Order: sequence, then structure tokens, then C-alpha cells
Amino acid sequence: MLLSFGNYGSNGTTNTAFNDYHAAIVQEYLESGGKVYLEGGDALGYDQAGNSELLSLFGFASAEDGSNNIINSLEGQNAALTQGMLFTASTQVNNSWIDLYFPNSLGTLAFYESGYGNVGVQGIGTYGQKTFCFSYALSELVDANPPSTRDSLLKRILDFFGIEPLQLPSSPTLIAPTNLSVIDSATVLFEWMRSQPQVTKYWFELDTTDQFITSIIDSSLTDTTYLSTNLENNKNYWWRVRAFNTVGWSDFSEVWKFTTNIVSVNDEEIPYEYTLLQNYPNPFNPVTTIKYSVPELSRVSLIVFNLLGEEVAILVNEEKSVGNYAVEFNAANLPSGVYFYQLRATPIGDQAGSFVETKKMILMK
Repeated sequence: MLLSFGNYGSNGTTNTAFNDYHAAIVQEYLESGGKVYLEGGDALGYDQAGNSELLSLFGFASAEDGSNNIINSLEGQNAALTQGMLFTASTQVNNSWIDLYFPNSLGTLAFYESGYGNVGVQGIGTYGQKTFCFSYALSELVDANPPSTRDSLLKRILDFFGIEPLQLPSSPTLIAPTNLSVIDSATVLFEWMRSQPQVTKYWFELDTTDQFITSIIDSSLTDTTYLSTNLENNKNYWWRVRAFNTVGWSDFSEVWKFTTNIVSVNDEEIPYEYTLLQNYPNPFNPVTTIKYSVPELSRVSLIVFNLLGEEVAILVNEEKSVGNYAVEFNAANLPSGVYFYQLRATPIGDQAGSFVETKKMILMK
């Protein structure tokens, strides 16, 4: 974790109150070995009475008001993370009130501004935490060799704190349906491996050409599965996936192809008994598929219950002819937890009894 403070303006006359409550929170963080990055001037290290004792929390001996100026030349100093760096005149920081900072015994001068003084310090604070203070806003600097110098400075600061910058996520690895496979159903569950780092959603594409010109697209998937229904028979399909985090979208995965050869209900293997299969995937979020078989014309219900035995969804409640069936359950509006689904099937015209089976599934958001 990195604690960041910033205070810079056009006239340098505004002080932000840094009261005892704020100081206690910051001190607790620093005592745990926290990292501190500071940008700006007057507010940094001053309490409500205008005293500068709080500077010692951040590892600086003292500070004073500098000048109302344009950057002349910011020179990185030896033995600091800024060594060898140079920022030249910038109109972007015109009329900024720049404060001068002085390191304590454990600190190091990082930036010196020609004609004014010390405007950057790195060092060790009161509790051993790493600190870096800079009078200017990093975002406002103009590079001597744009954009490499500013980018390099940011990287050096992150390296100094031991922070790995977040990268674009890796491309997803596809799992199923496998490449060049033949699918005998109009319903297909697509699966891929989770990408890293810190992926928040996925983009899924499915098309009947490998150019993805008229794709079916879902760009808000939070799970690593996608259920597609009503695929056409005797068709070639291509599919691919990419991942997203706060940096942006990854490259697309490999493009995989499959062909549909959907068997009609009359040609399928006729079930000779009632069956209720385990849902897939399980655990799931938020969509899963439940398959069941009916060996004769029956009145069928498929109901989902919570742990209290309360109905939360009725998936099927109608007559079903002989066949194998699959139904999708979308639990987007339900909380995480354990649920049960129950199949009840009664043959038409047969009052001898019903087939009843219950299975457990887990919703994990």
C-alpha cells in the first residue's frame, strides 16, 4: 500500500488543516512500515497552528517557502533515485508557489532547482518507512526528452517503494469446446482459464466467420464461462476471449473453431429412466446449466430452493415428452450461498407416484 499526499495550486496561499486525528491515522500507517509519496507545498507537514513539527513524520528536517516561478531546471542528484535526470523550463507550472525541502540525517536530496533550491527529497521517516517528497506535481512536468524522462521517474519512484506497476492482463487460455471439435447440441458452454492480474471482466466473441465481423459479443462477463443457446446446425463457428483490468484490455486469446452436427430428438438415445444430473459449472457465478432426462410423457417441475426451503426460482413447470433436456439457471439477483434444485416428474395418466430427486449447488460471487 502507498500513502499519497498532494497539495499544489496557482498561488500557494491555501493550507490544508492537518489535525491530530489525521496525524494519528497517518502515524499508525507509518509505524506499520508504510510508504509515503508527497507532492506539493505548504500543507505538507503543517498542523492547524501552522507548526512544521509533523514534517519529521515524513522524514524531513524542515521546509520553507520558495518562489513563485516557472521551472528553470530540475536536476536529479547523485545517490538519489533521480540521478542523471533533468527537467527543463515548463509553462505548465507557471505561477506555482514552490516550497523548498531539506532532508533529515537519513534523507537524500533528490531534485535541485537552479536558482531556487531543494525541491525533492527521498529518505527514511521517523518509523523507518520510505518517503519521497516533490514540490511539483509529477503530472505537470515537461520532459527534457519527452516522454521518456517523466515515465522513467515514475518507474524509479515505484521501484524505490518496491511496487510493481499493474500490467495489462494476460490473454485468456481457452478450455472448451476444444479446437476443431464437433458439437452435437444447440447449447454450448464455453470455458476458459482465469487471466491475471486483477481481472474484473471478460469479452467473449462468437461468429460464423474467422473475421468476427458479425459477432455475438458479451463484454461484461465476470466469470470464465459463457452459455450459448440456439446454435445453427451444420455450421462452423469461431470464438475468442479477452480480459480487462484497470489498465485496459488484454490481447485476444487464440481463435478456436468448432462445427455443429446437432442430432434431432428422434435420433438421440432415448432415455429409459428419469435422471437429474449435477449442474455445471458448480460452484457457479451467476449462470449454470441443469440437465435432466424424461423416459415418458410426464408432468415435470424443476424448482430451486434456498437453505430455508423457500422457493427462489421455478425453472420448469409443464408437460415434457420423452427426451434429454437442459435448462439454464441465472442467479444474478440472488446472494452467494448453498441452494438446492429438485426435479419432480409424474407420468401422465399414471397415479402410482412421482419421480423426485434433489441436488445441491453453490452460488459463489
